[in-house]
Amino acid sequence: MELFTGDDTGLMKRVDLVGLGSTGHTARRWGTQEYGGGVGSVCFGPSEEYIGMGLDTGAVKFWRADGADGEPVLALTAHAQARLGTSALHATASRVIASDRHGGVRVWPWPTEAVVAAEPATFEMGGSTTACAIEAAGTLIAGGGRDRDVAVWDIEQGAEAFKARNVPHDNLDLSVPVWVSAVKFLPQQKKRLVVTTGFVDQRLRGEVRLYDVSAQRRPVARAIAPLGDEALSAVECSLDGNSVFAGSVSGTIARLDVRMNLKVMGRFKGAAGTIRALSVHPSSPLLASASLDRHVRVYKLDGTAARDTPRLCKIYLKQRLTALIFSSALPKKVATDQDDVDAMLDELPDADAGQARDVTTEGEEADADESDEDHGMHELDGGGMANVNLDRAQGGGDSSSEEEAEGSQDDRRRPQRVDDTGGSAAHRPEKVKAAGKRAQSTKRVPMKQRKSADKPSIQKKKRT
Repeated sequence: MELFTGDDTGLMKRVDLVGLGSTGHTARRWGTQEYGGGVGSVCFGPSEEYIGMGLDTGAVKFWRADGADGEPVLALTAHAQARLGTSALHATASRVIASDRHGGVRVWPWPTEAVVAAEPATFEMGGSTTACAIEAAGTLIAGGGRDRDVAVWDIEQGAEAFKARNVPHDNLDLSVPVWVSAVKFLPQQKKRLVVTTGFVDQRLRGEVRLYDVSAQRRPVARAIAPLGDEALSAVECSLDGNSVFAGSVSGTIARLDVRMNLKVMGRFKGAAGTIRALSVHPSSPLLASASLDRHVRVYKLDGTAARDTPRLCKIYLKQRLTALIFSSALPKKVATDQDDVDAMLDELPDADAGQARDVTTEGEEADADESDEDHGMHELDGGGMANVNLDRAQGGGDSSSEEEAEGSQDDRRRPQRVDDTGGSAAHRPEKVKAAGKRAQSTKRVPMKQRKSADKPSIQKKKRT
């Protein structure tokens, strides 16, 4: 898993996470530190092969995400005037879109073998547009700021497509102040966007507002002060668009349910500075936050309504962070000492399996010996029985041979007990003798014989 962060000194870093419980480490960094040249926004190129950042100086640069090239593969100038900053940056397969904090929008074609980077197409949204968001397809841009309510513009035509209307007056019949601090389009819903606001003298206490461009100009849902009387500074949406995450200037993140009119469903705590950026993993239920306390924190989105959700890891990155984006790579498993021990044990031969193999081998050898013995006995029995029957027919023969023949016939008539090793007990003389001794020891003695056996001992005891 990889995270790309930007800070207020102009550096962009790639942070590798080897597991959810790890602290991570910085694998690569780009840019040069410059006063007033902080990173305002980061994004991927046409694919995750490229990573780009927009600086406060108005410059836009893209590098290879694997760090193969030390120089940027694309360097652009967002505005002729310096120090306007970059409020939003987005790249598609054919173009790069950037907006500054004075409402200027620049569109460049992505340079390929057939297309060479040219002068950007520009248009002005006007006013102090400090918070902007670009729709995933790159066709719409939404922005707002202090005393400027949110508006949506069509990038293709350079025209305003929607302008929000302020909420109704408060209980003193005074207009509610306007301060848009962050904007985000809901995933796969270009007609809906969520907005967070700042804090103005108890009259604007940090709200989360949901707009439906196709329905009305005023918000369709509002969450007033979900984190108390403080300003909200960052916003992000879940992949399904059912949850909204709003970060505050005190370092707390609220989770709100869109399907329940922005009801607060949980909180994420831990940061000691303003939340400047939030990012949701493209495929895993993970949320990352970047704050001014120089830490990146990763939380797990388990779908529960717990009030406080614990974090999975915390990474210290030295500079104050201003931008953040997740890559689509999945988290890797953490290699621990226990895993090394388990791997060593797996390489050792299995003692139970070896014992089982030895037992099986012995059993096979025993069965082979028994089969040979049985085969020999059958041959002897066949010849012996023929001789015995012949002697009986002639009226002669030995009595012992007759008894052996009768015993062998009785053994064949009697069912033979099979022992645990798979062979017949009749073919093991020592086991048959042991079984006979046990049978004699456990044979029941009639009551009369017991009494007669006990009488001499009683009489003997009386005489003494």
